[in-house]
Amino acid sequence: MRPPARRRPAPGFGLIELMIGLVLGLLVTVAAIGIFSSNRQAYRSTEGLSRIQEGARTAFELIARDLRVAGGSACTRRSLTNALTAGTGTWWGSFASWDAALTGYAATAAFPDATPAFGTAAGARLAGTAALQVFSGSDYVASVSADSGTAFTLNSSLHDFVSGDVLVACDTNTATVFATTAVNGTQVAHPSTLSYGANAALARLGATRWYVGYNATGGTSLYRRRLYAGALRTEEVAADVSDLQLAYLLSGASSYVAAAAVGSAWSSVTAVRVTLTLGSPEKVGTDGQVLQRTLVSVIGLRNRDG
Repeated sequence: MRPPARRRPAPGFGLIELMIGLVLGLLVTVAAIGIFSSNRQAYRSTEGLSRIQEGARTAFELIARDLRVAGGSACTRRSLTNALTAGTGTWWGSFASWDAALTGYAATAAFPDATPAFGTAAGARLAGTAALQVFSGSDYVASVSADSGTAFTLNSSLHDFVSGDVLVACDTNTATVFATTAVNGTQVAHPSTLSYGANAALARLGATRWYVGYNATGGTSLYRRRLYAGALRTEEVAADVSDLQLAYLLSGASSYVAAAAVGSAWSSVTAVRVTLTLGSPEKVGTDGQVLQRTLVSVIGLRNRDG
């Protein structure tokens, strides 16, 4: 008889081959993780830059809208009287000339009424940043058909005036700022000291301040504080704004100057150069810090006599 055949061992991997396979697999995994981390960092950086650009675009657009209409309405270029009876303590309560429709404040200059004041608490203005104050009339102008002595009758009830609104009434010679105590259809109440005839115009007074302030999270944002429908509204326009600087071009001049150099000639300003410094929401820079960009926009003013 033939002896039984010996079984051959099953093929497989030895220890060396197994170790080589593990090393190769580890190298592939590390490479994949590196590619993933690199792509994630690139995405975060791109997202941060997009947020900066979006904030700057929104800020420049809204600032431009306010500056271009500074001192503009159907009631401008007329002698102005402020008849606000409750104007004490409000910065628009002392507005008495369209020549003061634009006022700039240097980085060290506080608002006259300190609203907001420089500080580090939420809502306070950031020290070292400039600010703007702008007055104008609203785009919508209502026509007056009659004046009873205590209320205007408008030609249409299609308006958005409300009780407590700060309005401007004007004719061909004069204009008056006042607060209405009641609005009912076409009837708009006014102080008895006002007297305007048919075809007079009625518009809402726009009063706006721009500044950089501290937000509720401890960061800094660009804010717009404005009077609307008789109430003061504070709007956070762009987050992560760390600086606002302003320069002004006077009529007939060839170079921009700081607010202090304008002096009392604010009615002669024809353009404003706005410089904003914005940062990314997260620390996505190559140095482990936030990305920062300083952007500039030059805005021409309308409603200038020069």
